Amino acid sequence: MVPRLLIDASWRDLISYFSSSLFNNRQLRADLLAALASRTDSMAVPGLSVRTLFDALLSVCAFDEGDEVLMSAVTIENMAEIVRHHGLVPVPVDLDMGSLAPHVAAIEKAASPRTCMLVVAPLYGGKLDLADIAKFCRSKGVPLVEDMAQAFDGAYYGSNHADFSMLSFGPIKRRTALTGGTLLCRNAVLAAGIEARLTEYPVLPINWYRRRIFKLAALKAISHQSIYGMLLGAIRVLGKNPDEVIGRAARGFQGDVIKAIRKQPPNAVYAAILRQIIRNSEAQDEVDRAELLSQALPDTVQCPGQLTQGTGTWIYPIIVTGRENLMLRLRTAGIDATSGTTSMRALDAAGNGSNSSAQTLMASVVYLPIHSGVSKSQIQRMARIVTQHVSREQLQH
Repeated sequence: MVPRLLIDASWRDLISYFSSSLFNNRQLRADLLAALASRTDSMAVPGLSVRTLFDALLSVCAFDEGDEVLMSAVTIENMAEIVRHHGLVPVPVDLDMGSLAPHVAAIEKAASPRTCMLVVAPLYGGKLDLADIAKFCRSKGVPLVEDMAQAFDGAYYGSNHADFSMLSFGPIKRRTALTGGTLLCRNAVLAAGIEARLTEYPVLPINWYRRRIFKLAALKAISHQSIYGMLLGAIRVLGKNPDEVIGRAARGFQGDVIKAIRKQPPNAVYAAILRQIIRNSEAQDEVDRAELLSQALPDTVQCPGQLTQGTGTWIYPIIVTGRENLMLRLRTAGIDATSGTTSMRALDAAGNGSNSSAQTLMASVVYLPIHSGVSKSQIQRMARIVTQHVSREQLQH
C-alpha cells in the first residue's frame, strides 16, 4: 500500500545524522549559518523548531497584553496556543480557496488598533505572493511573518515582502532533519534579541536526538509499501484509528508544548539541517508529480490552492463530498489517502464555527499522497478513482 507520507530523508541521511551525534562539534552551527548566508540576504536564527522560534520572536517583540495577532485561519494548532501564552489574542483571517492565502479584504476587516502582527501560512507546499498583504502591513506598521513550515523545498527561502520567514525541518516535512527550524529575519536588532533569548534555554541531551533518529528510522522502514498495508491492518484489528496512531508517532511535540519547545537542540541537529540545505534540489520532481495528478483530474474536482505556485507538492489536497467513501475506495486500491495527515486545524474565522472557507476546507479535504514513493501509474490510478467517486456523488445529488 502507498503510504500517506514518507520520511523525506534517505538511509544515508539517517546514518549521517547518527554519525554527527557521536561528536559534539561546536563548529556545526557556524557552518550552518555560513551556508544560509550564501543563500539568503536575511539574518538566520536556527533553533529546535518553528514553534520555538515563533515563541522567541513574540518574547522579544514584547507586545502589550491583549494585542491581536492576525493569523491564517488554517494553521498548526500549537501556533495559536503560543500566541495565547504571551497574553495575545489570535484573530483568524479566512482564506481564499483559489490561492489558500488570506483575503486582503478579510485582513482589513479583521484588523483593529490592537493588531500587532500578521502570520501567513502557505499550505501544502504553496508559495504565496505576499506583495498586497505586505503593502497592507506596511501601511499599518505591522510585521509580516511567513510561516513556511510546508513550503521549504530546498530552493525557496521565503518572500522578500515578509519581515520574517520560518523554515521547518520537522519529522514529516520535506528535507527533514527530524527536528529543527530556522527563522530568517530582516531586522538585525530583533535577530540578535532572538538569539539571546534562545541561549537562555537548556540544551537537549544528545540521546534525545538519537532516540528520534531511531524512531524515525523505524517509521521509514515500515513505510515500505510491502509492509505498510499490513501495519494499517494490524492497527485496525487492535481497534485503533490509523490517523491517530500515525499522527502521534510522527508528531514532534506532545504534552506541555511551551515547556517542550523552550530548549536548544544538540549540535548534531545543525549538521542535519546543513545536510538538507546543501542537498541537491528535487523541487522540479515534486512539481512534475503534482502537475501529473492535476492534469489527470477532471475540472469537476476542486483542488484548493490551484492558483498558487507549488500547491500540492508536499501533499495534494482535494475537496470532495463523501470523503470517507473516497478514502475507503482509495485504500482498497492500495493508496492510503487521509483527511488527517497533519496537525493543522481551522481556527474559527467566521465567528460561528461553520461558514468560513477554512472550516469548509478542513471538513471536506482529502490528502492524496504525492511523495517520491508514488509512481506515475499510481498517480493515474488515484486520478481515476477520484474521478469515478466525484461522478457518483454528482449523480446522487
